[in-house]
Amino acid sequence: MLKMLFGSKNTPEDRIESIEAFGIVYFSLKFQGMLITEDYRLRHKIHVVTNFIFTNIFYYSSFIIQLFFVNNLRQLLENIPMNICVTACSIKFLVILRLRPSLIEMNKQLKCLDSRPMTDKQKDKLRKEIKFCRIISSVVFIFYLGVNFAYVLAAALSHGTKLGFEMWFPYDWHKNAFRYWLSLSIQAVFQQQLALQNVANDSIGVLYLCILSAHLQIIMERFAHIHYDPEKTEEETLQDFIRYLEDHRVIMDLFEIIQKTLSFTIFIQFITSILVFSTAGVVYLRFSPSSTETAAVFIFMVAEISEIYPSCYYSNKFMEKTDQMVFMLYSSSWMDLSPKYRKYLIIFMQMTQEKKIILAGKQIPITLTTFMSVIFQQQLAVQDVANDSIGVLYLCILSAHLQIIMERFADIHHDPEKTEEESLQDFIRCLEDHRVIMDLFEIIQKTLSFTIFIQFITSILVFSTAGVVYLRFSPSSTETAAVFIFMVAEISEIYPSCYYSNKFMEKTDQMVFMLYSSNWMDLSPKYRKYLIIFMQMTQEKKIILAGKQIPITLTTFMSVMKAMYTVLTVMNPSE
Repeated sequence: MLKMLFGSKNTPEDRIESIEAFGIVYFSLKFQGMLITEDYRLRHKIHVVTNFIFTNIFYYSSFIIQLFFVNNLRQLLENIPMNICVTACSIKFLVILRLRPSLIEMNKQLKCLDSRPMTDKQKDKLRKEIKFCRIISSVVFIFYLGVNFAYVLAAALSHGTKLGFEMWFPYDWHKNAFRYWLSLSIQAVFQQQLALQNVANDSIGVLYLCILSAHLQIIMERFAHIHYDPEKTEEETLQDFIRYLEDHRVIMDLFEIIQKTLSFTIFIQFITSILVFSTAGVVYLRFSPSSTETAAVFIFMVAEISEIYPSCYYSNKFMEKTDQMVFMLYSSSWMDLSPKYRKYLIIFMQMTQEKKIILAGKQIPITLTTFMSVIFQQQLAVQDVANDSIGVLYLCILSAHLQIIMERFADIHHDPEKTEEESLQDFIRCLEDHRVIMDLFEIIQKTLSFTIFIQFITSILVFSTAGVVYLRFSPSSTETAAVFIFMVAEISEIYPSCYYSNKFMEKTDQMVFMLYSSNWMDLSPKYRKYLIIFMQMTQEKKIILAGKQIPITLTTFMSVMKAMYTVLTVMNPSE
């Protein structure tokens, strides 16, 4: 088993196989029924189809169904990250399945590169890269399995109160210990299967880039060492140069395969990491998880970061290698060679000046700069959750409490078992609770008025600018989708504030009617006097003003939408 995972230790000194770097990845793919060989038999196809149906369809569906049975916000926030991860895993694994013929062709090309003559120093460097790839993939293998094990362990230590992840079962697993441990075992098995899929999803492109970078470095050194050799004819020297060009072309072809097939999976991973990291962070900050749950959430967040860093690092490394090619060519002893050779060298130098970098979704360059941008975006996303939600959530809760107080007012009536003074005390307590709600409303008004005003201005400008980008230029399908999502996001940032502010205003408008609906005719004149005074006080509309000027209502929301369209029209006049 160890030999299969980490490669043969008895490999002859002069024999190198780059595909040994992918031992762990291919091992994890075997659990899915996927073999990177031309001899792909019917039993393997049945295995991979069965596994995909049970793991990526049935098991995945249980997470989706569970979303309809959540009891509170915490359960929803704990369930969403896993739904996102399982969705992304299924999409990425489907891409990997379709990539199998390309992987076979890539391995053939790598064998051709391995067979090229190398110095002992170059062989040692390549062996070190292969060994490093095996170590890295082993760490990823253990880490991904460890993340799922941490959640299973947290569930096992909960004394049967929760599973590793919230998901739906067609029976009540709380009923007895047997059902609980059966459900947890099923979950553990399928989660480890998803972890094995993710080992391939997140590692295979990184490992290929690492090996390609090593081969590219060898070719660059071979170019740099070309010099005038009196023992060779000009034609023989030119043939060496052409062979090096062929090897360089092979590497670029392999790079294009990675670019075409894996750019979409990496794009999905970027979006997944931002959403999952932010949601997991909210669970940690909003609630009070146990020490085991905190450790599991922390490992989960680190795992999301670790899924995108290797891709950015090795894509950045490959780009740097290609940038060095011109310098390596110029460093060769070209002055001693013939004019014909120099002409070919200049042409090749011109061709290699184009940057070679993988674009996630064919738009976003996968570099360390992008990685840092994603990290900052995750942090900004966590901040935006608070910026855009805290006022809305407070208004939502205040509206619910206000409804309860209104019902308490409406239920006040003459009770023969109570004295007039006791009924009056009930009324006063309702007044006190109403005053507390109004005080909270004033706090929201004073603190969030400016932030919502800024959000209105920001949404109008961003929506209009994004619309101009779409209308004036010809974006690709991916760019169009990104612009559309961005514009919808800007609308979604202001709609909840307008909706719940409007809802709170409607509740306050109903207060007088609810007071009038109470059985006040059976109560004393003293009570009626207080009731009339309170009804006069509640006739003032309670509504948040953005910037202390603009009422935040659904009418204002429609006005903002019209303003977005107006600004868009001004910025993009029809010719």
